[in-house]
Amino acid sequence: MSKLHEARVAAGLSQSQLAAKSGVGVRMIQHYEQGQKPIDKAQIGTVLRLCVALGCSPGDILESAELVALARDPVDR
Repeated sequence: MSKLHEARVAAGLSQSQLAAKSGVGVRMIQHYEQGQKPIDKAQIGTVLRLCVALGCSPGDILESAELVALARDPVDR
C-alpha cells in the first residue's frame, strides 16, 4: 500500500473525491497508489495539490527516504 493511499484513507476521501479536491486526475491517483507511476517523479505542483487536498506535507506521501528527508528539512541539505 502506498503512502498516498494511506494518507487518502486517513483523510476519509475516495479517489474521486481526492481528484476533485486536488485537480489531479483519478487515473493518475490510481497509478500513483498502485505504484504504476512513482509519485516521487511527479511534478512538484502535483505533489503540492495532493498535499493541500489531503491536509498533509509532501513527506507524508513521497516514497523515497531521501526525498522525504529533503521535504521535511530542506535547509540542512
